Amino acid sequence: GDDDGGRERHVHLEGLDAGPDGDRYGASIPLATALDPRKDVLLAFEMNGAELPRDHGFPLRAVVPGTVGARNVKFLAAIRVADVESPSFWQQKDYRGYPPNVDYATPDFAARAGPAIQELPVQSAVLEPRDGATLVVDRGDAAVDDDDDDEDVAVDDALVIKGYAWAGGGRNVLRVDVSLDGGRSWTQAALDEQGARQPTNRAWAWTPWELVVDPETDVAWPRGADRVDLDIRCKAVDAAYNTQPEAVDAIWNMRGLLNNAWHQTRVTLVAAHADKDDDTRGGPPAPREGSVGT
Repeated sequence: GDDDGGRERHVHLEGLDAGPDGDRYGASIPLATALDPRKDVLLAFEMNGAELPRDHGFPLRAVVPGTVGARNVKFLAAIRVADVESPSFWQQKDYRGYPPNVDYATPDFAARAGPAIQELPVQSAVLEPRDGATLVVDRGDAAVDDDDDDEDVAVDDALVIKGYAWAGGGRNVLRVDVSLDGGRSWTQAALDEQGARQPTNRAWAWTPWELVVDPETDVAWPRGADRVDLDIRCKAVDAAYNTQPEAVDAIWNMRGLLNNAWHQTRVTLVAAHADKDDDTRGGPPAPREGSVGT
């Protein structure tokens, strides 16, 4: 991918879609990435055995696994090899990392941008339960009320937390840590077997994960209480032992890009025997100082 002078070359990807000014969407990736057989870069014209849908980039789309979506150009019209990156706005002015001391008031802020984003940092998220949910659980110490009003209340024997993890560049996910108390203590989730078996440094797909929590033994209920508020956090570790930062403060940038801070979900557990009209049931707890909101 390099010429005799060691200068990196680039593949320009230009789409058919254009803005009001007539400029077509464009981006570029290093030629070395495009030619590396272990990077699995594709030009896709079919999806799941059928013609590529318009929403996914018909008639032709670049698929660059492990790379930010902005470089996976849809509606391809042209592909070129050049000695410089694509001159498009989206390569030169957008999807670049900015330092935390630069904002839109900074003179000539565009000149302070870092290199164009290609690979993304390790990340994870909680998918279930939903943020703000109230879940009725069986603590194993009392029977469920038999009132007619309770017929439609689902009672769970366990709290099942599910999510996904992923790392850029094909780096495999080694571990996902889950906290019920805002990050003060952690438990390792079980990784999906198929996701965890992805080839080394070719882990292009999400790695689903799951943690089964016993409401009686794994949850710290306040003494005498029938409800407890949980501040669920998750963080992933990739094959290079990169992990996610606790809060966005240290990685803030004016474009909001590359934000991979711990994901937060707050839920309330209510014991199955608790009084439905208990007026102690409130909203989720306030986040700890310095924590990330949702």
